[in-house]
Amino acid sequence: MNKSHKIKFLSVLILSIFILTWTFQIAVLHMEPLLDQLTQPFVPLFEHTIVYTFFANITVLGSKSWLIPFVIIMSVCFIFLFRSIIPTAVLVSAIISSHLLNRGIKLIIQRERPSIEPTLDAVGFSFPSGHAMVPIVCYLLVAYFLTKKWQLDGVRHFIYIVAITFITLIGISRYIIHVHFLTDVMVGYGLGYMIYIAFVRLYEKSAEVFRK
Repeated sequence: MNKSHKIKFLSVLILSIFILTWTFQIAVLHMEPLLDQLTQPFVPLFEHTIVYTFFANITVLGSKSWLIPFVIIMSVCFIFLFRSIIPTAVLVSAIISSHLLNRGIKLIIQRERPSIEPTLDAVGFSFPSGHAMVPIVCYLLVAYFLTKKWQLDGVRHFIYIVAITFITLIGISRYIIHVHFLTDVMVGYGLGYMIYIAFVRLYEKSAEVFRK
């Protein structure tokens, strides 16, 4: 196992511990995790401020209305860039998988949202955040495939910085506009990152098979 794989394995292990701990507290013990207890009192401070308005606009970058056209465009681009359907198939499969897993967990846990707001794509159950889970899969995979074609360090760093910035802002927006608890967002990130790692490994293994 090389250094990169060791880091990924360790990060997944740490994420799993946090995810299992918070899930157990919420679903089994029916208690509010300490992270939410400490952070929820700050939410009202953002209401009716420019910060709230900014994040209310940013949150759309994690909604279906934005992601579906974005994924379609990137899927077509990948077919032309790679002369192969595999990157597109991996991207679409990963996003659908993350969406279905998110819906399934929400139905099992059934945690109520801190507030319901249909205009901000905030209906249904709260845990984990789909706006954290699906975008981290989507934007990291797009960055991964783009940097497969553009491998200059400066370009690679720029692409990943943009992707991570989008992911971070979208996740934070759900907390700021009070439609998710912070643990919803963190678990969404964790599960999404694990799905991303799994599909990257799947792509790399399939690429090895086709090269033989």
